[in-house]
Amino acid sequence: MTDNPSPALALQQVAYNTITAFFNAHKDRLTEIIVLPPAIEPEDGISMQDGINLGVPKKILALAFLEARARFFQGVKENRVLSDDAFEATHTILLFDPEHLTAANHRKRRLLHAQRLHKTNPSFHHLLHRELVYTTTILTSPLHRQSKSPTLYNHRYWLLTTFLLPSPPSTSLFPSAAAYPSPDDSEEEHLEEASTIHESNPAKDPEFPSNLSILILRELTVVLKSGHRHPKNYYAFNYARKLFDHVLSHHHRILPQKQPQGSHQDVTSPPDPPTTATTTGTGNTVLKDGKEEVCPTIITTVTAALPIVAKWCTHTTHAADISGYSFLLYLLCLRTSLVRNHVSDAPESSIIHTSSDDPTTAVREKAEDVNTSTILYILDTVVKIRLSTLAPYLFLRESVADGAVLGGGGDVAGVLRERVGKEVSGVPLEGAGGVVVEEEGSKSGDGKVSFEDRIKVLGEWLDEDICKDRQTALGARDA
Repeated sequence: MTDNPSPALALQQVAYNTITAFFNAHKDRLTEIIVLPPAIEPEDGISMQDGINLGVPKKILALAFLEARARFFQGVKENRVLSDDAFEATHTILLFDPEHLTAANHRKRRLLHAQRLHKTNPSFHHLLHRELVYTTTILTSPLHRQSKSPTLYNHRYWLLTTFLLPSPPSTSLFPSAAAYPSPDDSEEEHLEEASTIHESNPAKDPEFPSNLSILILRELTVVLKSGHRHPKNYYAFNYARKLFDHVLSHHHRILPQKQPQGSHQDVTSPPDPPTTATTTGTGNTVLKDGKEEVCPTIITTVTAALPIVAKWCTHTTHAADISGYSFLLYLLCLRTSLVRNHVSDAPESSIIHTSSDDPTTAVREKAEDVNTSTILYILDTVVKIRLSTLAPYLFLRESVADGAVLGGGGDVAGVLRERVGKEVSGVPLEGAGGVVVEEEGSKSGDGKVSFEDRIKVLGEWLDEDICKDRQTALGARDA
């Protein structure tokens, strides 16, 4: 750096220093960063700050990136992984260019180095917490490219699987709720269902005695907020799939077994091994009396995720988001597969109730009915707010046709056929009153299809013969 930099270089340094100072001042808190539109000009020409919110014009962010990139490579050249300047520069680099793999890898090396030196030292725990805070900030801020960055999601997946998910995380490493989006945020109504997860204390909360369960469900709040920021965010939901698949393939006995009344076993301690069961090589099942059985807590975790995702999908903002419905279908199939090996009672809070009081169609409050409950909840909500977007109708069709969703758990196709038939014939669905979204006319010439047309097509598809043909074809494909 020269002693008398040019005006352009001086502005570049000021831009970098401003963003770096903001990150340093909020290392332990989630913030929100936005790229200001050209029409909004900060008074100082650099940035606008309001508490934990930062707004930066794109041209200023680009100048800061140039300075950060220069400092990063200079720092790596001089001190490699030990360079504080290089590490600080990665904050701005990934904010501007989330696919900068070299910067992301440097942050990985920094964490691995800190782990080797301070594995039991609070400094490593703080560094890990701050890394989660930083990635959450970038992924959940209203930034177009960053919220769907495959590099950042792969980096976060590496964080969890390297430091937190090789085994159920201890309370010393468990990230605090401060590293995750708050469900109380007024614009995130779809996260209200996750409030108990956000506020759970892994060492004290008897409802969620598994650190791992809380961690996975909190990660889900990051995914949903990122999906809210960027519609059809397949990268975010694919990250969630990878987390569930990882848990399923690497863990067993996440939760202690249900304790009898009066039992006071520490919920953070590992459960006593079952006297008649041994762990199989897969790690997520136990062999009990000669039969492979899935850990009940994996089922409980998936079951707890269903209402959160279902309510996110049916929020009017996400009505057309097929990526969310696709992930919900994945959870339903995963849960059916797990229940086949182990039947476990689900927590009552995870049961979704439909709006109907009809005992012949009401959802039974049992774990094996949760999938049916979720499907009927989607239909009830679609009818209640008269959605005309295609995504929920595709979900309903696939969930009925695919035997992996229900696993033979009742004639849900018949129930759906009856409800849709009532709507098609002009008889309102019970409990379907409420605010009606403005319908999109199918004859308006804009190519949009009305709610009435959507529900009629669904009713025709639910014809018993068509359903059977579809299920037969899927069965032949799977075979």
